[in-house]
Amino acid sequence: MRLRIVTGIGASCVAIAVLVAPAIAGAQPLPIDRHVPPNGVSTPEYPRTPLLTPPASPIQVPAPRISIIHGTAGQNAPTTLHRTYIYYPYISPAVHNAIPVPRGAVLDASGAIAVTLPAPAGGTVTLNPNGHCIFSGDDADEADAAAHPEQWISTPAVVVDTPVFQVHIAPRVWIPHRLGH
Repeated sequence: MRLRIVTGIGASCVAIAVLVAPAIAGAQPLPIDRHVPPNGVSTPEYPRTPLLTPPASPIQVPAPRISIIHGTAGQNAPTTLHRTYIYYPYISPAVHNAIPVPRGAVLDASGAIAVTLPAPAGGTVTLNPNGHCIFSGDDADEADAAAHPEQWISTPAVVVDTPVFQVHIAPRVWIPHRLGH
């Protein structure tokens, strides 16, 4: 009998599968912030500065929104604290442009991840990045895609729900009708 030690990406996949496999069936999807502008577009509601990552980073991470919820376990119990850090990361233009998309097609992916951990001083901390990317192939017409929602095809969502780790990614693809002929 040979024993093979799995390292790197393989080990990560095995660890994630072991952690999440029991919880995948019947998982309730983590809410996705559907108002996030795609591709790192900055708006007053979703500012892209200041960045926490260096300009050359493949993933850009602006400063988070922080939500603090105070709770009490009982009348004489100490107050517990839950902090949620909501991030709106986006991929750098160089990485974005390197994603292959079929000619004329548009790929739209929105998603959220949440990792909840115990805080050192008590309570919990949740890291909750949300993102939205639109990728276009050569000769793709994003305005035409937006004007023809009936041509969008939703692909199966990726949903993982465990007490510590949640993922919800909702991809869809737009292929213009003229390419189907």
